[in-house]
Amino acid sequence: MRTYKTHIYGKSVLGTKLRDADFTRATGLEAQQFAGSNVTNSHFPDKLDLLDSLKQIEELSRNSRKLMVALLLGCVYASLTLATTEDAMIVAKSASLPLPIIQTKVPITGFVEIAPLLLLGMYFYFIC
Repeated sequence: MRTYKTHIYGKSVLGTKLRDADFTRATGLEAQQFAGSNVTNSHFPDKLDLLDSLKQIEELSRNSRKLMVALLLGCVYASLTLATTEDAMIVAKSASLPLPIIQTKVPITGFVEIAPLLLLGMYFYFIC
């Protein structure tokens, strides 16, 4: 698809298939107009900052991936800790709980009350 000297200012091409399109001579282009569009092998003018937007998206994805892995590992660790705990220990609220792997003893009440809040905080940070 060739655009020749098409003026595209203010137009949205959200979600369209623009594979192999040539926008090098089009005017009024902004990177936001191509959100959700397939622009594989398309050509754009040099002054359009698509690469900066793509770099920013890549960095956000990398950070989100790290946070998601940390959240999942935290859930697995908390589940493992609670799976190795007897119900009587939780009800009594007086015993210390050895954490799996690192074998550090922590008060059961602290773990049962704080761990879910930390995981919930990480979850809300992740989705916001």
